[in-house]
Amino acid sequence: MKVPASLALLLPMVACTPAKPPAVTQARVFFVAPADGMLAGDTVHIQLGAEGVKIVAATGKRVEGEAHHHLFIDTDPTADTVMIPKNDAIRHLGTGADTISLVLAPGTHRIIAVAAWGDHVPVAGAVRDTVTIEVPAAVIKP
Repeated sequence: MKVPASLALLLPMVACTPAKPPAVTQARVFFVAPADGMLAGDTVHIQLGAEGVKIVAATGKRVEGEAHHHLFIDTDPTADTVMIPKNDAIRHLGTGADTISLVLAPGTHRIIAVAAWGDHVPVAGAVRDTVTIEVPAAVIKP
């Protein structure tokens, strides 16, 4: 079979076209520990993970693909367009850390992990994670 000259000239170009780059994973943050529903002592050790975003120290600026962790403790997260405030119910891990220890009062606590840009505004569309833990009224210390 004879290939037309115009088609023969296009074949090398098609063969050299680079493959489509892989899709960027949607940013998400998650709890490595504690497990949801865990019975905890009054000091809760939290370890966070992330995918689709690099966890770095907050710089005050937005850098694509970089964020840091925030924890909302017994409060709802702010909207994705609003700077996350500083108060007792919101912990900023602005150093780029992925671990923190929290001292919590007895009771049930809901903790939500949120990724935010360097300017402390949540990464729009990033998947958040939530755990609920129970701190018993009588924590027995060893």
